[in-house]
Amino acid sequence: MRQWRKNSVQPGGYMKDKNERIRERVCKAFDISPDVFPKETLIEMRGRGAVTVKGGGAIRVYNDDVIKLAVRGGSLAIRGKGLCCSAYCHGSVTIEGNISSVSFEGVIE
Repeated sequence: MRQWRKNSVQPGGYMKDKNERIRERVCKAFDISPDVFPKETLIEMRGRGAVTVKGGGAIRVYNDDVIKLAVRGGSLAIRGKGLCCSAYCHGSVTIEGNISSVSFEGVIE
């Protein structure tokens, strides 16, 4: 019977190190960015007027000057003037307004 090291198995039964190596090899082989994998955060900006975040979660803070979204490993802060959430559907959020900055906050995994 095969025994696993206590810290090598993730809650779903997956080995973290093995999955990371596979991910790196796939990205290198197909010359793609790692952000295309599920559960990754993808940020699309259209100038300074709109930003769409895919792979985000709940809206943590919402006002005219800042909107913070839960993302893997922390939160994403969109700052500016006249901000509003124009679309929120299935983990995809679109923020419109005069955007001055987009930044990650919190723990880095």
